[in-house]
Amino acid sequence: MSSENKKETRFKILIAIMVGLSFWSFDLYKRTIIELKTVLLIILIAGVLVYLINQTHFFTRGIKQIKFIGLLKSIFIWGIIVCSSLIILNYYIHSDKFERKTFELESTRGANKEKGVIKSINVQIKYDDKLKELKFHKKHYKNIRKYKSVTLDITTGLFGFEVIKKQELN
Repeated sequence: MSSENKKETRFKILIAIMVGLSFWSFDLYKRTIIELKTVLLIILIAGVLVYLINQTHFFTRGIKQIKFIGLLKSIFIWGIIVCSSLIILNYYIHSDKFERKTFELESTRGANKEKGVIKSINVQIKYDDKLKELKFHKKHYKNIRKYKSVTLDITTGLFGFEVIKKQELN
């Protein structure tokens, strides 16, 4: 196998890993109290750091446009891999102590529908003065107007971000 084929194979493997981790961590992101700007900052910093560590590989081409493309690849691939891994580890490795908190419903954002069939409903709460969207099973749709609050069982994950382990509509 030529070195060009090896590079292409490694690139495809990295893309597959990134996509898989992204889907897994996206679901866990919804159950983690972490701001989007924090996630984006982690992606950016991790991507730039990996780029700088590997700069000799990227700088050998000598064209500024390729350097920029190399930086973008690093941010989108390695940044997402690192950030997704952090979210996954934070979610699964957590404190044994749980705290139960109740929050008033700020809004119900309606149902997620697929081909006219309700899949889930979304509600918003204010958590530390920031809106957090929570997804609930479709069985709550008929009574959504009766619910006034949400109770969450929260713990602290490995990296200090709070994790929602259980949620109930009240």
